[in-house]
Amino acid sequence: YCWLKNEGSTCYLNAVLHMLFMTKEFRERVKEKSASSGDKFIKELNDLFEEMRTQSKEVSAAKVRMSLDIKDDNKQRDAAEYLQKILKKTPGPSE
Repeated sequence: YCWLKNEGSTCYLNAVLHMLFMTKEFRERVKEKSASSGDKFIKELNDLFEEMRTQSKEVSAAKVRMSLDIKDDNKQRDAAEYLQKILKKTPGPSE
C-alpha cells in the first residue's frame, strides 16, 4: 500500500484515513457499501482505499476532503473530530 500526500495541513486527516484503511473490516465494509450505495462520500472513500491498496506512489485524499466539506487545507484541525465525522457518514455492519 502507499501513503497519502500531505497537501497543506492535512496530516490530521491522513492519520485518520490511514488508520481506517489499515482496519480490514472497515475497509471491506466501505467496499461493500460502495457497490450498493449512491453516497458520494462512500464512493470517494472506497476509491481512495483502492488507490492506497494498489498504487506504489503517494495518492491524494482531495476528493475525500471535498466530500467531507473541508475547504481550507491549510488550517490545522482535530483528528478526533474528523474520525467522528467519517464514522457518522459510514454505514454500520447492519445498515
